Amino acid sequence: MQMPFAALRSEKLGDTFLLTISLSLDYLAPAKVGDWVEGSASVLRRTGSLVFAQGLVTSSGTALLRGSGVYKIARREPFTRPDQVSP
Repeated sequence: MQMPFAALRSEKLGDTFLLTISLSLDYLAPAKVGDWVEGSASVLRRTGSLVFAQGLVTSSGTALLRGSGVYKIARREPFTRPDQVSP
């Protein structure tokens, strides 16, 4: 969740949402019950229609999870039910 939120915030994408094209997660170590877990994310690159991001989840300096994702920038449009679409 942090990767698309970081992209929306840092890239000032306005009234859009991001569709996940690709998501890769590498689980590196477990967290223990009671550990403080925090994550960070950053945008690597943005094109006209795609955002490439990476993220890292850590606890006490230990990397727990590494992630990378590619997201499609989609404009918000009113939802139309399939039975209401004209032929």
